[in-house]
Parts: sequence; structure tokens; C-alpha cells
Amino acid sequence: MLRQIRLLTGIRLCNLFGINELRYTRDKGKRLRAAGLGVVWILVLFMLACYSGGYAWGLAAMGLEETIPIVLAVTVSGAVFIFSFLKAGSVIFQRKDYELQQPLPVKTAAIITSRFLTMYVTDLMLSVLVMLPGLAVYAMHVRPGVLFWIYAVVGMGFLPLLPLTVATILGAVILAVSARWKHKNLVNIGLTLLLILGTLGGSMVLSWQGGTPEGTDQLQNLLTGAAGLMKEKVGTLYPPALWFGDALLLQDVGRLLLLAGVSTAVFLVYTAVLQKHFSGICTALDADSARGGFSMKQGRKSGLLASLWRRELIRYVASPVYVTNTIVGYILMTVVSAGVLFVGPERLVELLGMSAQPGAQEMTERLLPFLLGLLAAMMPPSCSSVSMEGRQWWIMQTLPVPPGLLYGAKFLASLSVALPFWLISEVLCLAAIKPDPAGAAGLILIPALYLVGSAAAGLLINSRFPVFDWDSEVRVVKQSASVFLTMLLGMAAGIIPVLVILNRSL
Repeated sequence: MLRQIRLLTGIRLCNLFGINELRYTRDKGKRLRAAGLGVVWILVLFMLACYSGGYAWGLAAMGLEETIPIVLAVTVSGAVFIFSFLKAGSVIFQRKDYELQQPLPVKTAAIITSRFLTMYVTDLMLSVLVMLPGLAVYAMHVRPGVLFWIYAVVGMGFLPLLPLTVATILGAVILAVSARWKHKNLVNIGLTLLLILGTLGGSMVLSWQGGTPEGTDQLQNLLTGAAGLMKEKVGTLYPPALWFGDALLLQDVGRLLLLAGVSTAVFLVYTAVLQKHFSGICTALDADSARGGFSMKQGRKSGLLASLWRRELIRYVASPVYVTNTIVGYILMTVVSAGVLFVGPERLVELLGMSAQPGAQEMTERLLPFLLGLLAAMMPPSCSSVSMEGRQWWIMQTLPVPPGLLYGAKFLASLSVALPFWLISEVLCLAAIKPDPAGAAGLILIPALYLVGSAAAGLLINSRFPVFDWDSEVRVVKQSASVFLTMLLGMAAGIIPVLVILNRSL
């Protein structure tokens, strides 16, 4: 079975990164697009490495060097869990590949393991990229021995395994439950969003627990005991991160073996249980439920733009991966607005540690519209809308419909998805802050401009960098050049004004 796992994993990785296509294609355009995507990847990875190293440097500057490995472990585990959960179901239970592999003399466990290892490789790359800069900063300040790096390499190999397995289990449970319903896609989307909201809500509640220090002496006392407090909280909430930190800091081989043993055991149990129900879940996901009592009714006539707009919304809701990945930014925007209303502007300033700074509340209120705009511009649905047409895009192009209507419908569909979240966020923020007319206008118009601009920019970028030859929607929604370029543009458009406001306030 090991040979089957190796071959299947190699094939999936080649398809994921497009290795064979780049090796054997004669299309110079594809090579140029691949080179452009490579540049985007390098830029994103460089920014991620700089963030990791800068955050670790800040901890070291406060005298919290011993918390760096633990903080990095929590960061990696959280990122792996979130990204894996949003795509686990579509990757593990990919129906098209299963139909091709089912007649082959391949064991079900090999199919499951190969799909799991494909995600593990990408998550391991993320883990190494986040860990290495931060651990390098730690090594510059502490000067650990060679054993530290040996434990770090081994620990980084097992650290993503447990959150990836847990995320995959949750994805499998959601798919198994939704497969029993007639409207399985809507149930899948609803359960996924509920879990996301629960995770975000729990994180916010934990962040707001406890008091906030006021004054220099209390802040110094907080920093003095921060290491022990962080270890205690991490050990309670997520012990594997503490095991990883103790293995590196104390050279405790027992903690390292505990991390490796628990992660491997959970994965093996999950694989053994899933292979018994794998075929049934895949078959149920591919089945269509018949509707009883169908009667033909008179059809409705709509204009071209309205019909295309309705088609885009139906296509959007039909893909759980598409919805859950592009709607997260809007959910975060609403959660932040609810948090501002829940804690109040004064308490928010205290939680940010800015209560001692003059004019901190006014500065926070000026930053809030740009923060909402940044979250709204993270990943609009339009940045994948053209690529989601797949190999059927030529059919739309041959219809007697002006291209402007095709793209206009995608633009309007993206705004239609964002509009309810924007309205709710504005009502919550206006109720919390109660700004003057000028402030209210800025709070309303700035996020709206980000919504419109990100939808237009995402559509333009996707029309320039489309991906039509995809086998899994995950490749379009999470791994395409248009998605990364839109995210970079949205982050730049949101971060630059924030930096300008902070610079003027200092």
C-alpha cells in the first residue's frame, strides 16, 4: 500500500502545482503566467516571513524570548486549522477523482492517505515558512545548541499533523451530515459558517477576559509575568503547542515524543474510521434528491442582466468551497462591528493598550472604516467568478450577449453577496460610536468604496489571469494568481491609509 500512497500523492502534487503541464507544454503564454504566479507566491511568502520574524523580534525586545516557540506553534496550528478546514471536505471527498480511482486496484486507505498527504505537504511548507524566521530571531537572542535545531526540525514535521487531522475530521462530519439532506450544499455552507462564527466568537471572548493594565508599573508587571501566563493559557487551550515549546526550550525528548505520538495516533484512527464510510459519503454527495409533487408553472421572463445576475448567484451558492472562502472577510467585518458595539469604544481603546495615549479614541474611530474596508476587500467573490466557469466559459462567450453584461452580472453578484454584511456592520458601528455627520459619512462611504473597488479589481484581475482547466474548485478559490493578487491589492489599499493615520497621530 505504501507504493500506492507514494504514486497517488505524487500525481496529486504534480496536478496541484502544474508541474507536468509546465514541463511538457509548448504554450509560452502558460509559462509566462506560471512565472507571474511564481513571482506573486515569492512576494506573499516574503511578506509572511517578514511578519513572522518581525513579530518574534517584538517579543524578544520585550524580554519574552522563551514565548517565541510557543507563539509560533499556536500561530501555525491556527493557520493550518483554518485553511485546511475550508478546503478539507472538497479535497478529501473529491468526487471526480474518486470515480476514476474506484475501478483501479487501489485500496481506499491509500486514496484517503494520499489526499491527506497532499494537504499535509502544503501545510508543512506554511509551517516551515512561519517557523524558521521566528526561530532564527530566537536563536539570535538566546544562542541555543544544535539539539534545539534537531528538535525544531522534527517538531515542525509533526506540528501541522494534528490541526490538519482535526480540521479534516470536522470537514468530514459536515459533509457526512449535509449529504443526508436534500439541499446538501446549503446545509454544508450553513454548518461551516456556524463553526467559523463559533471559532471567532470564542476567540474574541477569550481575548476580552480579564482586566487591562493601566499605567507603566502595571504594564511592566504584566510583561514580567507574561511568559508564565501565556504558557498556562496555551497549556489549557492547546497543549500540543506547549509540548512543542517545551521540547525546544527544555530539550525534553518526552514532550517531543508525546507530540509525535498523539498527532500520529489521531491521524491513524481517523483514517481507519473514515475508510469504512468513505465510499458512502462520496456516493451520497454525488446523488441528487428527487422532489415530490412537481408541477409545471408559467415561466418568468427577465432581462438579460437580471437573468445573468440570478445565474451567478445560483452558481455561487452551489459551491460550498466558493462561499466559505470568499465570505470569511465579510463575516469578520460583521464580527468586528459587533465587537465594537459589545465592548464600547472606550473599552476597545483599553483592550488595544492605547488608553494612555492622548486622542486614542478619536484615532481608533478614524481607523475603524479602513479596518472594515480591509476586511471587505480580502477576497471578493468576483476574483474567482470568471475562473469558476471552467471549461464551459466558451459557451457563455458564444451566446448573443454583450461581454459587458457577462462581466456586469458577475460584478453585481459580488456586490449582492457583500451588501447584507455591509449594512449590518454599518448599523452596528453607528450605534456603537454615534459619530458626527462627517464621521458617519466616512464610516459609511469608506467601506462601501472598498467593497465596490475590490469587486471591480477582482473581476479585472481574474479576467486577465483566468484558470479554466481545473479539476477541483479549491485550485480556483485558494490557489490561483487572481486570488493572491486581489488579496495583495486589498491589503495594500487597507494598510497604507492605516499607517498614514498612525504616523500622523504619533
